[in-house]
Amino acid sequence: MSRQTLVLMLSFSVALAACSDTPNGQNGSVGDGDAEDNRPHTGHDGDGDGHQDNPPPGLLLQSDVARDVNPHISSADRDRLAADNRDFAFDFFRVLREDDESANHFVSPFSISLAMGMTYGGARNDTKTQISEVLRFTLDDDVLHAGMNSVDLELASRDIEGDSDGADGDGYVGDGYAGDGEGSRGGELKLDIINQTWGQEGGGIEQDFLDHLSKNYGAGMRVVDFSRDSLDITEAVNDWVEARTNGLIKDFLAPLSPNTRLLLVNAIYFYGSWDSAFLERNTSTQPFASLAGSTTDVDLMAQRDRFGHFEGDNTVAASLPYLGDQLSLIAFMPADPDDDFLTWEENFTRQDFDEVVQHTRNRQELDLYFPRFEIDPEDSLSLNETLEEMGMPLPFDDCADFTGIASGSPVCSLEALRIRDVIHKAVIKIDEEGTEAAAATAVIIGGGDSDAGDDWIPQARFDRPFSFAIYDRGTDTILFMGRLVDP
Repeated sequence: MSRQTLVLMLSFSVALAACSDTPNGQNGSVGDGDAEDNRPHTGHDGDGDGHQDNPPPGLLLQSDVARDVNPHISSADRDRLAADNRDFAFDFFRVLREDDESANHFVSPFSISLAMGMTYGGARNDTKTQISEVLRFTLDDDVLHAGMNSVDLELASRDIEGDSDGADGDGYVGDGYAGDGEGSRGGELKLDIINQTWGQEGGGIEQDFLDHLSKNYGAGMRVVDFSRDSLDITEAVNDWVEARTNGLIKDFLAPLSPNTRLLLVNAIYFYGSWDSAFLERNTSTQPFASLAGSTTDVDLMAQRDRFGHFEGDNTVAASLPYLGDQLSLIAFMPADPDDDFLTWEENFTRQDFDEVVQHTRNRQELDLYFPRFEIDPEDSLSLNETLEEMGMPLPFDDCADFTGIASGSPVCSLEALRIRDVIHKAVIKIDEEGTEAAAATAVIIGGGDSDAGDDWIPQARFDRPFSFAIYDRGTDTILFMGRLVDP
């Protein structure tokens, strides 16, 4: 990976709404401007991306309500929202891994939460209840959406322009050399969150729903005709997504159905570098003990520097900060290499993770060994069964109630708006300079203290199965979550 493409992390969530006929009427005003025309610039708006050479397709359906760039939420509610989002991350990841315990997994629970948060604004009655229970939306609606907005806006402040000279440190670890961090702070960090929606012309989208999207998620709505131009719209949206993701995500959506009525896209884009880069000359081929008990050769990076470190009775963890020290990759695994990883993983809770986060806030000198790896699944995942198993079957049923999106949509009929499918795919690549990752989600709605001496330096060697999360400490948000059991 070149320094020009050090670290690129992105995720996006898509919600698609469709039914077999089109309700009459369309609220809001139609224009041909961009979404920021009716919202202040925040760097996180769906259209406010500066990519005017490749604007979103369709005419803009404008809300008269501007984005709330100073949402009020108490510190107690903010803490509760962050805990709820982490609870969902662990709930979701647990069910996902139980479906295939032998596989590597990588997902973006925060992207899913944002996409479902937008969609949740149009859910009603039991449909709304089931979504709230599974996604852990425990706050009142106004507080929930204001909280999502507040987190989004705070994450917008993470951008850092840095020195691109890269690492030139010289320390040593064991019998080999590793960077000591001096002169190794370079690169940059960029974190963007973008929301954009497309709606069927004459589709009867409720004004309150448009206001909800604009005020809380900074999302404009582009008016298109899925019933006539679904293939062209699919191509145009895919081109827009590809441009927004710097070409990493191509052909994101399969051809949309002519019955599509609403398409909501959330994209998280992260570009950054390690706060202390590894030196490539210190990377060596070493065995990795896979989950099956065999060993696999991996490129194991090595470095001595100051990292967050935790050793408890059951868990050992390390925090690898990105530039700016707000975002970090937190890796955690059983303290005893002989412990069964699956048993440890099953017993590792969100509260255990919070303890790891707390104990890795402060840095100490550490000999760190970490694999260079990537997780790049061939196929996307369907999350329908996972979400239904977690407790929300009704949103996938003909009796789903999304009348908050379009009040003319009949409930308990073949024409009802309902979720047809939830598709997710995520990719991560880690090397000496940083992390490159991408994730996409499509929601398709259709018609420790030590007793050792002062000179002792602890070691964290991730050469066996481990879990990890890309975490923002300022908002206590898990952006991405994964496990590596077989490189």
